[in-house]
Amino acid sequence: MFLRTANLQVDIGSPSDVIDRIRNDLLVPVSRTPGFFAYYVLELPDSIVSTIRVFEDEASMDAATRRPHPSSTRSPRTSRSRT
Repeated sequence: MFLRTANLQVDIGSPSDVIDRIRNDLLVPVSRTPGFFAYYVLELPDSIVSTIRVFEDEASMDAATRRPHPSSTRSPRTSRSRT
């Protein structure tokens, strides 16, 4: 399993707005990616939204994460891990 995490600092709108955008604009296309396993979204203190995307292999993860992430004006801080 491979996973990619992102922490998004919400500067415009609310964390709930970002979570709604993830559900409405990103979840369906990513979940259709071959090798997709799971997608988790967490609302953290200080207007931070954290996402965890889990894939069966690295190629699937890379293909899915080429899509833009619905975030605020700042770029997400991302990391990748092999589990």
